[in-house]
Amino acid sequence: MSKKIRLKVSHQLASGNRKGWAKLVTSVDPSKDNGYAFAGEFLQEREYDFREGDVVVRQTPEGSVKNRWNSGRVCVVRDKAVPSPLPEGKTADDYGPRLYSVGKAYNWETEFLSFRDHVAAVLLKEREKQEAREAVAVCSATTPLVSATPAAEEITASPTVVSASIDYQTTLATIPTEELLVALRARGVSVDHGYIHALKNF
Repeated sequence: MSKKIRLKVSHQLASGNRKGWAKLVTSVDPSKDNGYAFAGEFLQEREYDFREGDVVVRQTPEGSVKNRWNSGRVCVVRDKAVPSPLPEGKTADDYGPRLYSVGKAYNWETEFLSFRDHVAAVLLKEREKQEAREAVAVCSATTPLVSATPAAEEITASPTVVSASIDYQTTLATIPTEELLVALRARGVSVDHGYIHALKNF
């Protein structure tokens, strides 16, 4: 499960007391050419528990009362660590948990179709990232480092064999996976679905 990021949502106030709105987008309908293309939950001005990678669409009033127009932006929830050293022109306030804009601001009335497709692409990319993070978390929590058969645990005569009394979790965790697999194969052991099988006598 992706970590939760608590953020407060606020809507920009433009001239003429016009306010924008924001929506947590869960899907995009490519057949629609207006705001109904974005399915999801409208966000009120309060705190929410987001997930890393959540996608939010904002419509914001721009211009003056007489020359008004609306912009569309897509934002992604991120918790960016502060780099060291800071890039030129950046401060620590430019990082941390927040909604980060992705791409330019689109004119809602004249560029909506391009904006809709941009949101769909960003949503797809972030979904793939979220699924990858969750898959890694599940594997880390459920896959054992090494599962030895009872026969393998009983082998202690050869100096090249690791005794079963050693703390595997502590010792083997320090060895890169690829190096561990190479060493096991060199000793006549195959690794299959997390279990080791002795191929020859030690």
